[in-house]
Amino acid sequence: MLDNQIISQSSTSKFLGLAIDQHLNWSNHVAMVLSRISSGLYALRKMSYICSIETLTTIYFAYIHSIISFGISLYGATSNQIMDSILKIQKQAIRIILHLDFNESVKEHFSSQNIMTVYSLYVFETVLYVKENFETVLKLGYNHEYNTRNKDKLFLQKHNLEFYRKKPSYIGAKFYNYLPLNIQNEANFNKFKGLLKVYLVNKALYSIDEFFMDK
Repeated sequence: MLDNQIISQSSTSKFLGLAIDQHLNWSNHVAMVLSRISSGLYALRKMSYICSIETLTTIYFAYIHSIISFGISLYGATSNQIMDSILKIQKQAIRIILHLDFNESVKEHFSSQNIMTVYSLYVFETVLYVKENFETVLKLGYNHEYNTRNKDKLFLQKHNLEFYRKKPSYIGAKFYNYLPLNIQNEANFNKFKGLLKVYLVNKALYSIDEFFMDK
């Protein structure tokens, strides 16, 4: 009630281009993303008969990649099943661009086309968020007067709530701590961003768990 007027409850609301649902599981937003990139996939398929690989790749970045990227540091915290639905369309796009068979593996082609999977994009954007706010992030050695082996690793506060552990600042710090040292130690933001992009493009992640497997 507001001024004796009944306000109807809504299960979802759009804010700055994001569809925010009452449970914050991002299913409504991803449904919107899937609808838009499916249209991009249709356009890509139609243009594949007359366009070169380079032009098709440009179409992909304009009509699919840009839509997936927007807000992914937030909605990327949704379930693996929902993220896989986006990855599936990305795979179809790669097959269309390169004129591959519908059942042909495309994992290595993400790297060759310089395209990040939706999982790689999620890691990329959350890590960049942390790097942009690096001065405000606690390091493991913040309360020590002596040098420790991992003093420059980012401090992750223990928390039992799954919602908290999916915050961009928390999950981004967790990803950061698993990056190769040559990337972590790069102080220049633009160089850091470039190194991170190359690393994640080459990873071509099909899941978040895959990111941590090398450690």
